[in-house]
Amino acid sequence: MKRNRYASVLSSLLLTFAGCGGSSGSNDQSNGNGGSKPVVINSVQKANNTFAVIGGVVDLEDFVTNDLNYQNYVSQGNERVLQNVGSGDYTCPAGGSVQYNVQMDNELQPPKYDIALTFNTCKDAGSQIDGSVHYTGTQNAMTIALTDLQATEDGGRTTLDNFTIDANMSQSQMRLVFNGTAHHTEGGHTQNWQMNGMKIDIDHLDNPPQTMAINGTVSLTSDPAGCADGTYNVETVERVVIDAQTEDPVLGKVKVNDVTYTFNGDGTATTTINGQPVTIDPDEVDDINCSSAG
Repeated sequence: MKRNRYASVLSSLLLTFAGCGGSSGSNDQSNGNGGSKPVVINSVQKANNTFAVIGGVVDLEDFVTNDLNYQNYVSQGNERVLQNVGSGDYTCPAGGSVQYNVQMDNELQPPKYDIALTFNTCKDAGSQIDGSVHYTGTQNAMTIALTDLQATEDGGRTTLDNFTIDANMSQSQMRLVFNGTAHHTEGGHTQNWQMNGMKIDIDHLDNPPQTMAINGTVSLTSDPAGCADGTYNVETVERVVIDAQTEDPVLGKVKVNDVTYTFNGDGTATTTINGQPVTIDPDEVDDINCSSAG
């Protein structure tokens, strides 16, 4: 489920729903529950939609910790470091730039940092990112504020505005808390993806296999209304183990709106819908279509 590079990761946060939110040719738009009501997971289709929600949250974590990481852009010669370097420019691989400004208060212990990144048509591998990212805090506890951060790729546009992430990190553990709304527009329809206190905890960063817990609420609304619309309450029942080689979840349980998903050693997830066992293949999640049966 992991994506790489700027907008591909950010856009995938909502592209998993591209076939569900008022897409052309869809014959079933009545499956949604509205953005404020919990989704009733009573079909294979909705089980796949729910799995896509979990994948989208994980993709956002990957985007924040890798593609928005200030260490990608703040450099000292050929060595990328975090220090009181002042201002500078990073040239993006396919054009555009990232302006950075780094300030550090040494009078506080641990030192407090103020890091501002401004993306100016920063292009890489067919994607482009614009907008601002602002880090404040210590190396182990930072608040990350995204302001009018916009990514475009393959005709789609995703915007995160007034979106915040509280990050607490150590050598072995990371916790991220997401608050805000992401908007994705493509082909004449828009999805709004709201997270309120969505938490991701990752352990064993320095000693794989890593384990992950996801807890919080995600709400999706679409214009026109889509089959995946509604609220998803995510609760980790048993921490999810991530395979060190494939990066797939291979053990653990996550409950969404009273339906429990069990991750298996082959990278699939199983659940029970209307008394019948259902297996979810992550490779098929991106191909969800509201007109599909089930």
